Order: sequence, then structure tokens, then C-alpha cells
Amino acid sequence: MGCIAVDRQANPLRKAIIWADTRASVQAEALVAQVGMLAAYRITGHRASPSYTAAKIMWLRQNQPDVFSRTYKFLQVKDFIVARLTGCFVSDYSDASGTNLYDLGDHAWSPLMLAASGLSPALLPELHPSTDVVGQVTQQPAAALGLLAGTPVVIGGGMEPALQPGPGWWAKVGPTTILARLPGLAP
Repeated sequence: MGCIAVDRQANPLRKAIIWADTRASVQAEALVAQVGMLAAYRITGHRASPSYTAAKIMWLRQNQPDVFSRTYKFLQVKDFIVARLTGCFVSDYSDASGTNLYDLGDHAWSPLMLAASGLSPALLPELHPSTDVVGQVTQQPAAALGLLAGTPVVIGGGMEPALQPGPGWWAKVGPTTILARLPGLAP
């Protein structure tokens, strides 16, 4: 639920604004004034809040117009990594839902929330289910990271939705959570 402003080469134009940064409270209030809290909740599944991306982008437009005008896309953290690996500007539905711009029912950017925020859908990544292969690791990041160029990249999803498959589908191994079918447990 952060906000990373990037150019066409996926270079960040400023430091990321993380979800816990609530500097955009005035902008979140403006969304509520335009759409209404209940309507925003029905569309996005969230209350309009400065923690979500829409208000942060609105804050950037108002307070750092030079950054806003140079921004090609606004991305979440994992989507930024995918863009750097593949050159593709994409997100999944679970991370999109943390923007206050995503319509849960239509699986698309919400025209009403975009209009209320004054934002163009062109500033947002293309949407995919979290299991989609969205690109391949390109030559430059492959060489820099010791990866094989052409390795498929899956967009993935937010932590909480990813942990919802059910009993027997995840294991904690040290600091890492692994999503995998565990033998002997019912799906």
C-alpha cells in the first residue's frame, strides 16, 4: 500500500512513501468528500485513508508537482521489483486493492475513484491475477543478480491474500513463508 513513482525505465523518481506514512490525510478527506465513505468502501473494500496509494499520489501531485509530472507509473513495492526485472508495469488484484482506486467487483481500476481523485488510469499498472506470469527476467538484471535471462516472473500477491489457500498449503521455514502443498494434509 505504498507509492513508488517511477519513470519509463522503472527508475524511482523519489523515495517510496510507505503505507504507514499518513501525510496525505487532507487528500483522503477529499476522496471521502467526492465519493462518500460508504461508496468508497463498497467499491474498494477499504475506507478511504491516507495509508492507501490514491491519497499519496494526490499528495505528490499537490506537493511535488515536478515528480508527479515526470512519473510514468505509480507502483507498489513488489510491482517495482517486477518492473525492474522485466520492464513490465503490472500489479495483481490484491495489491491493487490497497490503492483505494481498485473496483473489487469489476477487477479493474474504478472509474469513479479515479474521477474523484483526478487521476488517470494511465498512471497505474496493468492488472493481473496473482498467479499470472507477467514477463521474463531481462538481460541486464539477470547479469547483475546472477539470474538466468528469460526466467519467467509471476506477479504474486499481497501477504494476507497469499496466506489464504487453507490448511496444509503453507509452512513457516525460518524467516520465510513458503506456499506449497504439504504432504498428508487435506486441501
